[in-house]
Amino acid sequence: MADGVVVVAVDAEGRVALVRQNLPLHGEAVSVPGGMIEPGESPLEAARRELGEETGVVAEALSPLGVFAPMPRSTQRLHVFEASGLTVGDPQLTQEEVEQAMVVEWWPVEKAVEAVWDGLVQLSGSALALLAYSARRPSLTA
Repeated sequence: MADGVVVVAVDAEGRVALVRQNLPLHGEAVSVPGGMIEPGESPLEAARRELGEETGVVAEALSPLGVFAPMPRSTQRLHVFEASGLTVGDPQLTQEEVEQAMVVEWWPVEKAVEAVWDGLVQLSGSALALLAYSARRPSLTA
């Protein structure tokens, strides 16, 4: 499986961009934007592309939060980014994403982190990304 990216995009009001969609294997899912790195694409380029496609957001800056191995018997790596300086536009969804009824929602970061612990954010990459982001922002856990 190709390496992937996930992006924690937080606006000036402290809200994070989440996508809600109906996945064939998992049903309704809430996650941060992300996807696979295309051949010839860097993780940073993939993060910018996925963020724009799924949410319509353009970020002034993307900062790495870490690179993780999601599964012990896989060579796949997950690159986690924080996006800042956001400008919101229109998503550019693929046909598959349209069929999955993908929509963008803006949640307070604290609520998104709570959703990890409550089991609403179930996809491991999204849970990891939100927790990594909150770990670097001590004021979120105080």
